[in-house]
Amino acid sequence: MKKALSLFTGIVFSLILSGSINAQTTNEAYAYLGTIGKEYQSISEDYLKYVSSIAHNNARKAEKRRTDLLRTIAQAKSGIASMQCYNNDCSLRDSVISYLTISYYVLNNDYQKIVNMEEISEQSYDLMEAYWMAKNIAENKVEEASSRLDKVEKEFEIKNNLQVPEDKSVLSKKIEQANLVNMHYQQVYLIFFKSYKQEAYLLEAMERKDLNSAEQNKNALLQTANEGLATLDTLKAFRNDKSIMTACRKMLEFYKTESTSKMPIIIDFIMKSENFNKMKEAFDAKEPMTRTQSEVDNYNKAVNEINTLSRNYNSGVNYINQNRNTCINNWQTQVDSYLKRYVPKYD
Repeated sequence: MKKALSLFTGIVFSLILSGSINAQTTNEAYAYLGTIGKEYQSISEDYLKYVSSIAHNNARKAEKRRTDLLRTIAQAKSGIASMQCYNNDCSLRDSVISYLTISYYVLNNDYQKIVNMEEISEQSYDLMEAYWMAKNIAENKVEEASSRLDKVEKEFEIKNNLQVPEDKSVLSKKIEQANLVNMHYQQVYLIFFKSYKQEAYLLEAMERKDLNSAEQNKNALLQTANEGLATLDTLKAFRNDKSIMTACRKMLEFYKTESTSKMPIIIDFIMKSENFNKMKEAFDAKEPMTRTQSEVDNYNKAVNEINTLSRNYNSGVNYINQNRNTCINNWQTQVDSYLKRYVPKYD
């Protein structure tokens, strides 16, 4: 099941510069900054290719893109490290090197740890939440380094009288959009997954015929569904597109129906069928001539009741299976369409 657009979304490379420069010193400073910006251009392109390949369901290409991105970051770092300091001021160059070092480390080292967490993340909601948290911590490392670099860059511009336009490049805007899409998807996904996993616990209890556990998990499913619906009401849609939120809502509404009107019937049938089987075993053990009329009447009544319960049970099971499949398929379809719609395809 798709969980994330990319390992981290904190990299936004935007040192793509333009503008009119007058003084010779300013021209040199602009050229110095522009040289760094060219390295960032290559990284940005490879990063967007990486994000795009994940969003558009190409795992093999995504891994190749990640390897390409690591190579590009390493090459950019090597190229910038070979640059001279500008007028004995090494702050910008060294800050860029530090930023790229952290970005490389996160994408390479933290990536493997998070991949290992991802492999077990679907075992429980807590593990899934821990997976996302680890991912966010990795992103924060890059974002903090980015903020430090941004501060140094602005100080460099002021010191050298550079008038750098604030407009972002087209590439940076695409990356920023991919990041926002990922953040929104993460919020909705966790709402979905909490009830999705809770239903799995319920079904496991039913498989074991552990009715006490089933009853507890049924009530927990209703609670997570209600909480999820309330949280969805507080979320804003990305670009007014409510497609994945609506799909999530339909999923949660199914879980509510399952826990309130369908699963109680199923649990009741299992419990009463056990009692009926005991009654039937005792009834069959008696010779027909020794059975009292009262015993025969009670047995026939029990047969009618269990047959009615059985029909309701079968109807409930069919409803749950059909509607679960419909809602799950709709959820996955909407997620795939959503990511393809808003994460730019970049080959």
